[in-house]
Amino acid sequence: MKKIVSVLCAAAVAVVMLLGCADGQTFSENTYDYDCEAITGVFVEVIDRKVEVCLSYDDKIRISCHESEKESYDIRVTDSGELRVEYAANKQWHDFIGTKPSAEYRRISIELPTDVLSDLSISTTNEKIKVIGLSVTRDISLASNGGDIEIDGINAGNAISLTAKNGDIFGSIVGGYDIFDIDCTVKKGECNLPRDKNGGIKTLAVDCNNGDVSILFRNSYFA
Repeated sequence: MKKIVSVLCAAAVAVVMLLGCADGQTFSENTYDYDCEAITGVFVEVIDRKVEVCLSYDDKIRISCHESEKESYDIRVTDSGELRVEYAANKQWHDFIGTKPSAEYRRISIELPTDVLSDLSISTTNEKIKVIGLSVTRDISLASNGGDIEIDGINAGNAISLTAKNGDIFGSIVGGYDIFDIDCTVKKGECNLPRDKNGGIKTLAVDCNNGDVSILFRNSYFA
């Protein structure tokens, strides 16, 4: 009897593994363009996706991604002018078991004009966030649970928030060290920022769990 039960259990596991690995998805690359005049801020909330943000060469907002019949994105502009990008899955339970799609299909590339948007907010899991040379008039918020956050010459008129778990936070921010209030929490990692600093006109909040923090301050993105 024990032998029969063991055989049945092994067969069930084999079927589950087969269903998980044979996802049968067909991905296509899609690009979405928006005029920046109608957009106030960009808000991205995805899972298991690498998100890369760079400057737009034609002052348009452009989102490039891969989508399939099972994995796509809900991309919409709200009445208040917020461009929202959210992960949308059309999966059965067995689709979540097994290997993930190739890395090239799990990447979102976003081109944004600088000094136009009020806010940028990005949240992802198990992947990296990279933002290069972007300046917004109000707030930047980046959060990755399971990946690095890399910034290069970003600037915000009001506040910058960087949160990572099981990943590093590193790069550069435009603006002198003295103009920032700093609130920094680091667990199980090294950090070049003070835990608490007052006297600035902007806010930099950094929260890193099980990773290192290394942030430089510079005069401009091109410096």
